[in-house]
Amino acid sequence: MAIDLIVMTWNVENLFRPDDTDAAAAETYAAKLTYIAGLISGTGADVVAVQEIGSPAAAEDLRAALCEAWQAVVSAHPDSRGISVAVVARHPLTEEARITALPQAGLPAVPDVDGGSLTHLGRSAFKSTSTAAAPACGYSPLTSRASCSPTRAGDASPRR
Repeated sequence: MAIDLIVMTWNVENLFRPDDTDAAAAETYAAKLTYIAGLISGTGADVVAVQEIGSPAAAEDLRAALCEAWQAVVSAHPDSRGISVAVVARHPLTEEARITALPQAGLPAVPDVDGGSLTHLGRSAFKSTSTAAAPACGYSPLTSRASCSPTRAGDASPRR
């Protein structure tokens, strides 16, 4: 039985959790999380590759805004500014490998800003495996609440 899987990618543009002393930044951050979670839920996506996540804490905040059943895996190799990549998914994730080195074969020299050639990714990629049927979740940006209900294994009904 085939099961549809909706995969999306999104550059969340520097999603950093603000410090506790900046109330205006905290309000903006909460609104951004609500907006992102609402749009992800609206697409029915099962897996989202996220670029420019500021920290594991920010990924956790996004995961929580989506639903407790969502999982998040964040690369442990951020760039020099502390910005990383992550995957959030309705399905349980198992991280298997981090990829930082560019492949040697088949690529022309990739120029770096310092005049050399790039040999590693600025932010790592990673291999992740997803297993089992996931709970169906919905997030309402109007109520800022997630609702979750379990799905049966093998349930191929779309989550739209």
